[in-house]
Amino acid sequence: MKIANILTSQANLKANIKKQLLFAPSIEKPETDNERFIKKAEDTILKCMANPDFDIEQFATEMCYSSRQLRRKMQALIGINPVEMIREIRLKHSLELLKQQKYTVAEVGDLVGFNDSKYFSKQFQAYFGYNPSDVLKKSR
Repeated sequence: MKIANILTSQANLKANIKKQLLFAPSIEKPETDNERFIKKAEDTILKCMANPDFDIEQFATEMCYSSRQLRRKMQALIGINPVEMIREIRLKHSLELLKQQKYTVAEVGDLVGFNDSKYFSKQFQAYFGYNPSDVLKKSR
């Protein structure tokens, strides 16, 4: 019974973290070590987002973990690996930039760390289900 409760609470924690926008500013101070870890990971990714060479090795170094430890911890906490987290935060941030209508699709791709605008569009399409240019058209 205790093990089932622990597993249920872990699953609920993963679900809650995945539902949130990973880069949304938090009003309250994180309460647990796990929440502080996730917040630090988000801040690190946002800080290094424009660097197209930012990879899991640099991410792990910034987080003071080995890449293997970081991968395990993130998989246990939120159910995704660091590469997926970096991609999700970049794509969600790009959506916000596109909604502002200050930049072209290629410029937004560069701002969030994608070198190739075609690859950026392909990743955006796969994640959101529509093209980045559709966001610009909708906002007008």
